[in-house]
Amino acid sequence: MYDIPVGLSDHTTDLLAAKVAIARGCNVVERHFTIDKNLEGPDHILSSDLQEMKELVSFKKIYKKWESWWKISKKSPKLKKDIISLLGDGIKKIQPNEYITLNSQKKSLYAKKLINKGERFTKNNICIKGPTGGIVPKFFDIILNKSSKYKLAKDQPITWNDI
Repeated sequence: MYDIPVGLSDHTTDLLAAKVAIARGCNVVERHFTIDKNLEGPDHILSSDLQEMKELVSFKKIYKKWESWWKISKKSPKLKKDIISLLGDGIKKIQPNEYITLNSQKKSLYAKKLINKGERFTKNNICIKGPTGGIVPKFFDIILNKSSKYKLAKDQPITWNDI
């Protein structure tokens, strides 16, 4: 539309989103790489192993045009339905299955170190980290210099009740 390169940062468990993006003309696809999808940690399951990377490169070579892949996908009702879902309706909105992930990725204010009862909140004793569980970071400046009602342990989320 704007005659500039377009990319996809793909954090899905399979290659469908990347393949749809490529078939639709995407110039760059970013996927994490792992040697084993079963390794511990949040990124491995969303990463591609060597076989998937080879499959993606092969796909790019074969399906340079959307029409050719769309024609093939019409033979599979489930694949067609999944592609239509991926393409969306043009309105950005949170899908029901995204709420858990979205909430787990949010950040909040935490005690950077032990904060004693009555101690003031400062840039030296509070920090921003995830997952959510406390006051959202946009209120950082509001709680500065306010006193803590309770003793807060290091890495404890700071809530409005603590102020």
